[in-house]
Amino acid sequence: MKNKYIRIIILHVVFVAFMLLNRNLLVRDIIELYLVIFLMSFIFANLFYLFKKRIPYIQYIKNELTKTSIVQIVVFVLIIYSTQTRYITRDRAISDLDFLVQKLESIHPDIYHCVSKDSFADILDDYKNNIPDKISELEFYKGCSRLTSLFKDGHTKPMPDLLNHRMQLAIRAIFPYRIRIVDEKIFVIDNLGWLGRIPDGSEIVGINGKSAGEFINEMSQLISYENIAWRNKLIVDPFTIGMWNNYRSYRIAYKRSGSNEVSHVNSSGGIFSKMYISFYSKNTSEELLFRVLPGNIGYIGFCGCNDLKGFKSFYERTFKEIKEKNIKNLIIDIRNNGGGHSVIGAELMQYLFHKPFKETDSIAFKISKDISETGKMDFYIKPDERVIGKLFSKQTKDPYLPRENPLRFSGKSFLLIGNGTFSAAVMFASSFKCFGDGTIIGEETGGITVGSGDAHFFYLPNSKMKIMVSWKKFYEVCGIDNRRGVMPDFIVTNTIEDEIQKKDKELEYTIDLIKKE
Repeated sequence: MKNKYIRIIILHVVFVAFMLLNRNLLVRDIIELYLVIFLMSFIFANLFYLFKKRIPYIQYIKNELTKTSIVQIVVFVLIIYSTQTRYITRDRAISDLDFLVQKLESIHPDIYHCVSKDSFADILDDYKNNIPDKISELEFYKGCSRLTSLFKDGHTKPMPDLLNHRMQLAIRAIFPYRIRIVDEKIFVIDNLGWLGRIPDGSEIVGINGKSAGEFINEMSQLISYENIAWRNKLIVDPFTIGMWNNYRSYRIAYKRSGSNEVSHVNSSGGIFSKMYISFYSKNTSEELLFRVLPGNIGYIGFCGCNDLKGFKSFYERTFKEIKEKNIKNLIIDIRNNGGGHSVIGAELMQYLFHKPFKETDSIAFKISKDISETGKMDFYIKPDERVIGKLFSKQTKDPYLPRENPLRFSGKSFLLIGNGTFSAAVMFASSFKCFGDGTIIGEETGGITVGSGDAHFFYLPNSKMKIMVSWKKFYEVCGIDNRRGVMPDFIVTNTIEDEIQKKDKELEYTIDLIKKE
């Protein structure tokens, strides 16, 4: 029996040593995962023992040890498999790049709006010439991201699905801090791990030997954005920063708040950092919510445009309650609404607007074989009238007439916007600014008022990478083609200290404004 347990211990030691040689995992990740799996196995074993008390507890645990060891090893075999680096040959990568460009040019209505075709071709050729004989999926993903970032279109980019499908992003290390960018400076507003902590409010002045400015510049090349507001929203994502760093450890240089002394810390975000983010996201994942704030102020959290099944019943239920409670002031919060289906915002307009309104001034799209086959063009142009490659545009002449609605809100409305307001949410914000009778508070939206959207997806034939591309160009109502988003009537934003203390300056300002009025 002793030999059996010795063999089990030796097996574990050898397996851990083998994992430590795997460069795709950090040592701390391995230890954390190993402990988590062991603890879970131990807890389940104890729960099962409650129903099997026929043998002594110590004997039962000894018997379960072998099963637990097998479970642990199987799980880690899967982990090692999922994190193995996959490669694409140079020829296949170049073939995918040619396919990518051909698709973007045929589908996107204005792909070279921000970079000339010749300049892009030079950059593409330079990238092709420097591709090694084989390139990892991660590096190829980053290469494609750098190319599509040149188009400055938040709806045109590669998707990380290929990495997600094999748990690459779930297992790999991430950036262990929540940060915010203010005036091109990086500030820590929260720690996502137990080790390598940095005092909240500190300014990060260097990451892995790169200055804050160099870091921001390199991160900007890995994301697709249209204005600085959306850029600042995207580049603080811990998973994206982890990808930038190839999921390795970080050497951080920082200055405490109020000090010029530079300190250093080594850190990496392991499994507990991801658990923290998952918990935080879960608490903020509800797309539509309503509550009554002190002072009988209504608050609608409009955090997404994806709930096609429940939004109508939500509006009916919510505005019925607003009428019953005689609520005269209503706050609509779209600061973290990243878009989706515009019909959800259009339906909300029917409860807020008292005069005819439009969602957009006009749209334009290029007639392409890909989009034509989806049926998405059928609403605009008949199949026998389509000329592949021709640009089609349509101006919205007749506005929507507000339908008869006994629940239409008759009080004062206030809209909260921010750098997380994007896509369909910008369409709603633009219409609210043009046709609503309310007040807009917050920061510039992350989406611009004249830009591309309505995503179409396709896959590269060799790498199987999923690509998103815009197939429409939108001219929002009251929009200006200046690469800027919707601007608020009152610019209000949280300071770093507000973020640390979990304050909501925009909401507080709005409530104070209501009280004064």
